[in-house]
Amino acid sequence: MVTPRNPRRSRLTSLRHGMSDLPEVLAQRLVAVSALSVSEDAVRNVAALRRGEVLGFCRTDRSLPCVVTGKPVTTVAFVSPRM
Repeated sequence: MVTPRNPRRSRLTSLRHGMSDLPEVLAQRLVAVSALSVSEDAVRNVAALRRGEVLGFCRTDRSLPCVVTGKPVTTVAFVSPRM
């Protein structure tokens, strides 16, 4: 089970196991923060779940593996549940 760091104050959570966590996070109506490539393919892969959408990206100061491709990226995406 994926839970936000402080359930009383935050609706944000980070993915622990990549794309496999994303459907559960979105089903809980949480916003996921995850390493994601800034590419159309990565965004389409998230949209293919039909439960969420990428709101935007932010640069980070470290390299993390993209949850879609596994390649190192320096960006994270905010993924929200669809209304």
